[in-house]
Amino acid sequence: MGKRGRGPARAKARSSSSGVTLVAQGKGLVKRSQQNPFDPAGSDETDYAVRVIKAERVKGDAAQWLVGWEGFSDKEDTGHLAGYEAEIREFRERKKAEASKAESEVAAQKRKRIEEEELRSIEDDGFEDAQGGKRRSAVCKHFRIQKNETGKVANVRCCLCPPESKSIPYSGNTTNLRVHLTSCHKDEYCKLLEGNGSDAGTTETEGSSQHTLDALVPQVSAEKRDELHKLITKWLVRCGRPLTLPEHDQEFREVFYCLTKGQYVPPTYHTVVENVLKLSVEGKERLVRSLKDLKEEGILPSMCRDMWSQGGISIFGILVYWLDEYFEVHERLLAAIPFSNVRHTGVELEKATKVACAEVGLGEYSDAVDDKMTTVCDTIHATCSDNASNIVSAGWESFDGHECCDHTIALIVLAFLDQPNVKKVAVQMYDVESPLKANSAAPNPDGSVYRHHQLMLHEWEIFRESMYLLRYAKEAVDLLQSTKTVTAILFLPVAGRLADISHPTTPLKFENDRVVITNEDVKEARARVRVHGVHISLVQPYICKTANSRTSP
Repeated sequence: MGKRGRGPARAKARSSSSGVTLVAQGKGLVKRSQQNPFDPAGSDETDYAVRVIKAERVKGDAAQWLVGWEGFSDKEDTGHLAGYEAEIREFRERKKAEASKAESEVAAQKRKRIEEEELRSIEDDGFEDAQGGKRRSAVCKHFRIQKNETGKVANVRCCLCPPESKSIPYSGNTTNLRVHLTSCHKDEYCKLLEGNGSDAGTTETEGSSQHTLDALVPQVSAEKRDELHKLITKWLVRCGRPLTLPEHDQEFREVFYCLTKGQYVPPTYHTVVENVLKLSVEGKERLVRSLKDLKEEGILPSMCRDMWSQGGISIFGILVYWLDEYFEVHERLLAAIPFSNVRHTGVELEKATKVACAEVGLGEYSDAVDDKMTTVCDTIHATCSDNASNIVSAGWESFDGHECCDHTIALIVLAFLDQPNVKKVAVQMYDVESPLKANSAAPNPDGSVYRHHQLMLHEWEIFRESMYLLRYAKEAVDLLQSTKTVTAILFLPVAGRLADISHPTTPLKFENDRVVITNEDVKEARARVRVHGVHISLVQPYICKTANSRTSP
């Protein structure tokens, strides 16, 4: 057992042979008699009878139970560790029974309240309320009325039964309706009793043109259901959500249940996949129509492509671009081809590109050895790709195009930063603002300056001159990020300046027009850019060429 009284006195529990008492043993224990629980110990062993276990709690990592002792008042109850299994089991069963009883009472009260409301609605059915409407029973949401020649309700038809099922006579109350639900649709009637299958009774005005017994319940047609399935699928794909979310996310399903009163059920995983394929076909059809319109206007689209690989899965993506009459850039996905089981060679990439173009009407393709029938290349104005060897060597050999400007500038920056001393300074300056925010004192007690961020004077010169070149690289990349308008006119001056300062003999001029002698390490880094064959001047003719995509064939 646990601690008893105050001070260091402790008790260790063990069950007696009869399973009725707990025995406390140990040196320094206090005897607890029926007259006074704090009398001095008269023997080494004293029995304490358990009257009842009142509560359970967790203290630290151990379970404890509040024990009421035989012959003692409630104020002398104590918490003890596990060890009295019979009483603990009895306590838990008693608590479980109390919880079950309370739950049953709550459910009974809810059923009684619903039945009383339904009884009132049955008694009032057919009579106008103060607002000129009729009180409607909760069961009426599952039935549709059928009027006779005089305009009175003659029969009702169950919305849960097949269309060919017989109608149900209507005698002015919902008795027949409730009997039908209890005999043919027990589950739905149980939901009504539990308050999960409907709201309270509703009111329908006489002037309403709705011929349903519950005018507030939206009726979801097959066309509306398919449209909702498609909208949910678009949301899942565009936002990167799991395709199984509508089927397994209970809160997501409850939203639609509340909105439609159970008339619409979100799609399953297989339905989502089916809609993804349908949307893919629809998108391809729209692309074919757009490319056909471009051809009639005499416009050739440009094209770019890239390979995406992760976790053993590879997808080859192809995009087409063109300008409309307002010089706004349009971007469309031409193909996303699975490439996991295909070699990523230039020949395979070129073949996949031509096949995908031919499928959307961009020329014709023949895989014969003598490829004279292939006209895909004649329908593409220009192409763009990264500098991957499989694409540069053979991937675009049949097309008229160039490498990606952003990728080329990135290679320039990497080649520049690869010079040892420039690279060392770049590493030291990385995240340099973090210690500046935390401490305004320049030197540390040991004489260093911000530990690994310490820079000597010549290293500051390297950093200053490097930033001058990298500033133009960043500005050039920013000007190439537009997806709606052409920015070639803005990019060309920056590209020219970047090409000029990348030459190792060009002196660097700062904003105050003070000419600074180039640091030898920076000069070497600028020379590496030209040695690696990625000089920025190669970008200019291609940018001038692709700036006018609205060219006639």
